[in-house]
Amino acid sequence: MKPFSGQLAVFQLAERQYAVPVLLVEEFFRPVPITPVPGADRRIAGLINLRGVSATVVDLRVALGLTSRPSVEASRMLMLEVADTLPAEAREAGLEAPAEPVALLVDRVERIVTVRAEDCHPPPASTAHGFAAGVYDLDGSYVMLLSTQRIFDDILAQTGGATP
Repeated sequence: MKPFSGQLAVFQLAERQYAVPVLLVEEFFRPVPITPVPGADRRIAGLINLRGVSATVVDLRVALGLTSRPSVEASRMLMLEVADTLPAEAREAGLEAPAEPVALLVDRVERIVTVRAEDCHPPPASTAHGFAAGVYDLDGSYVMLLSTQRIFDDILAQTGGATP
């Protein structure tokens, strides 16, 4: 993912701030019951049914190697756009979406911010698994832009190609 200009959805994981482009987010919502999938990669929290749509839930805390989640009930979910319905503006920005519905489990959704590509800094080499696409300084606090596609690709590589 190249440096991004536009709106970011900023959320919290283990007291740290992360973000994804708003163009990739279909909606934010409170957690619905998650059905565990036996034998699934540990980053997959399970499956949900949101108004008749089945989606895989990726626990970003686990995916990024952070501390365990205190409570799913206090968390939030972000349903991502799927490739078939990804807005043209997102495609033009070089963003990629999963082929099937995916929801991200996060601690808290904080805000929507507008950023410029020239304000994006390269991620530190020490970032978890190379999932960071860049870092933005927003009012003195750093927000790490995540590449959801890199996270999904890593899960796919570990599971032999089964969609996250």
